[in-house]
Amino acid sequence: MNLSRNLLRSAVVYGGRIPPLLRSYSTSPTTSHRNLISLADLTIPELDTLLQRASHFKKTYKQHILASGAIDHSLQDKTIAMIFSKRSTRTRVASESSTALLGGHPMFLAPSDIQLGVNESLYDSALVISSMVDGIMARVGAHEEIELLAKHAKVPVINALSSRYHPTQILADLLTMLENAAGPGAPLPSLSVLAGLKLAWVGDSNNILNDILVSFPRLGISVNVAAPEGDAYAPDSVVFDTMRKGLAAEPSGLPQGIVEWTHNPYDAVRDADFIATDTWISMGDEDSKSQRLKDFQGFQVTEALANKGGAKPDWKFLHCLPRKAEEVDDEVFYGPRSLVFPEAENRKWTIMACLEKLYKQYKDQGFQILGFPCNQFASQDPENDEGINNFCQLNYGVSFPIMAKSDVNGAKANEVFKFLKHEKPGMLGLEGIKWNFTKFLVDKHGKVVERYSPTTKPDSIAKDVEKLLKQ
Repeated sequence: MNLSRNLLRSAVVYGGRIPPLLRSYSTSPTTSHRNLISLADLTIPELDTLLQRASHFKKTYKQHILASGAIDHSLQDKTIAMIFSKRSTRTRVASESSTALLGGHPMFLAPSDIQLGVNESLYDSALVISSMVDGIMARVGAHEEIELLAKHAKVPVINALSSRYHPTQILADLLTMLENAAGPGAPLPSLSVLAGLKLAWVGDSNNILNDILVSFPRLGISVNVAAPEGDAYAPDSVVFDTMRKGLAAEPSGLPQGIVEWTHNPYDAVRDADFIATDTWISMGDEDSKSQRLKDFQGFQVTEALANKGGAKPDWKFLHCLPRKAEEVDDEVFYGPRSLVFPEAENRKWTIMACLEKLYKQYKDQGFQILGFPCNQFASQDPENDEGINNFCQLNYGVSFPIMAKSDVNGAKANEVFKFLKHEKPGMLGLEGIKWNFTKFLVDKHGKVVERYSPTTKPDSIAKDVEKLLKQ
């Protein structure tokens, strides 16, 4: 029983196919919140869920572009401050339009709009701005700036770019890679389909590469890096330490990618499924432009480079944008191998999923939902686990975990449901579950607090959830 209590801690467990939550729950602000500074902050299941949610937003928007209420306004009455100390096209457009689609108000704050950096410190700005808004997206210079902002802000902070990491770009890359694996119109597969693939990075050792390194190897994707020789292009020791810790924390037995570092682009692209690059002269590197262009001679991504190096026949190309011709030629950039424009659009949908994730207030306070599909009631769930999971995500926008299909009654009943039914029988003391959508509410100590009938709607459970969260 102790095992079951640990498994069920702070969960509402559903027997049967999962109905959509009919509204976004909201509570008073709390002092505890999560920030997104790099993809190292997210577990693989969280990454998977976020990308599935981004795909759901994208498909919903394109199918119901004029339908009012097609996308839940989870940011209703929320203001998101967007502090951009560096100019941006994709991140700014994606952030503002995403916030608006979720019903929130985007407040863009450029250097010329506020006192930050003039006669007000970042610390002061963090305290003042976060006292008036509900979340912050920040595009900064030095990575220390985003860390300081996240440390002192009273609301969630999303890193929209710093000198060390660029998580929203790599989320867009992963969504694009999953779409490429699925094919046109197919349901988005899980991240596990990317295990065993190889990405070749031909370019600068920068923030884009850094976020790739702390995420891709954990997903089983190998990364071959080709960067010029010299200290300016050397691996970031902090990033490599974070990468190693992340890999060590993953369960044993799961596939892990290998990272290789070279100075030869031809070696890097060998057997590559994807070839990626980025600007060679980042903002702040303009003074060293002439030297950098010399250092990167031979690094332009071309068909000739890929063929001579031995990339996979169907390799695809990725780029953060904006692009300069010396980084990749027109044949690749505008050709059939290029995924750069879907990649750019996907910045919007992944940022949108990030914003929604940070505002699942109940979840931030420890609330969780687990869904258990069951085929014991009129054979409603004949599909396999993957089919059921895709159905829930595509048709209902479900973003909470869907467990393996289980029996809830009989000799083969899942141990979880044996425990739930014993602790909280139904009417007349009968333990059997009568139909899909039976729900159980469990507190943080593993105690089964309440059992709800199949017809009980999620809205009517809200008061019980709020009461438990305040205890």
